[in-house]
Amino acid sequence: MSQELRGRILSLVLILGGLAPSVALATVGFAETHSRLAYNDLAELDWVHPGDGCNVGKTCFFLEKKGKPSGWFRDLYGSMRRVSVPPGTGVSLVLGEWSAGGWFVYDLRDESYRTKSASYEEALALWKSAGFPEPVLADAPKLSRYFRETWASRLEGLTMLALLFSPMIVMSLPFVLLLLIWSLLTFRRTKSKSFLALAALLLVPAVLGLFLLLRILAVLPKAR
Repeated sequence: MSQELRGRILSLVLILGGLAPSVALATVGFAETHSRLAYNDLAELDWVHPGDGCNVGKTCFFLEKKGKPSGWFRDLYGSMRRVSVPPGTGVSLVLGEWSAGGWFVYDLRDESYRTKSASYEEALALWKSAGFPEPVLADAPKLSRYFRETWASRLEGLTMLALLFSPMIVMSLPFVLLLLIWSLLTFRRTKSKSFLALAALLLVPAVLGLFLLLRILAVLPKAR
């Protein structure tokens, strides 16, 4: 590598390093986070933490049909504060508390209420009358203790993060690809394993950067 090329690469690294704090500050306003958590074979939880979509407070969740974002169950609208952890597979009955207050028991399969706007004691009695034990209640700030995030939600979150940092990704990707090609060509010429190791190290960010760039390009038309 020539001295001039080394100088240019070093300058590019310093420029990108200087951009990092600016990009980080630009993301401060994007505080609202949505995650989709697997609830059971019928439903998912759209978890807002924190955000402005809650009826009351900044942390809540919505119970929606599995695999259908914004796919509401009939009459089951509004944000929730607590929900029962399914006591077994195939259980469609849900005991929950609205963010604005009030308890309910709802059948996801029939899409109908067993009781609505009830006290906890009344909802609990109906829950137990169906043959279920004392419910384990997951509240909005701690949903991840009981439910796992779906892979689609994780990918979407990673894509949105990449979208926020897209200026850095776009600017650094050519540098990474150029250095990767140079490492492979140098290894081919010198057979030095150190250049092969460098190429292997650069392959991960290069592939990840290209993948995220393609995801960003796929998301942009939908955002419009």
